[in-house]
Amino acid sequence: MAAGSTGAQAKCNGMSPNIRLGAKHKKFSFRYKKTCLEIVSRYNGDSQMSKINIVELEIFCRVGISDEAREKPQRFLVTLDMDYDFSSAAISDRINRTIDYGELMDRLKHFGERRTWKLMETLATDIANKVLKDFHPERVTVELKRFPAADVRYVSVLVTREQLVFEDFKRPWWWGGWR
Repeated sequence: MAAGSTGAQAKCNGMSPNIRLGAKHKKFSFRYKKTCLEIVSRYNGDSQMSKINIVELEIFCRVGISDEAREKPQRFLVTLDMDYDFSSAAISDRINRTIDYGELMDRLKHFGERRTWKLMETLATDIANKVLKDFHPERVTVELKRFPAADVRYVSVLVTREQLVFEDFKRPWWWGGWR
């Protein structure tokens, strides 16, 4: 480490060009030292990621083991916790640089109109995968609450999913191809 430099700066200067980045970070430029420092601190475990929360959005879906349970839609409350770096949106004040949570809530309200699920675990996983695919947060946590009976306040399922980072994929030794 050079004299007078911080640990983050030293790591930033010695950073390899194929840094682990998610799909939404392709637009990052390493021209600015600030951006480089934010990326290094994020992967060192320091919390630089911002969060967007949607708490207890009411949706109706057909979920149940039996056919009778899936005949009419049931009430669920969905809570989303999304890790997303919206610092560029905060600077530019543009909606296209962040997650449009109004559009996300509209999509979630209509998510269960044409499908049925046997398990609420599958529904929660499908919601998490849909949010990752369409809105590209780094990580999403979905809590799905169901109200099955009068003697129970609610039953909930909690699912966390992250974006895939393809740089982490290592080819096995036998995947050399034919030469």
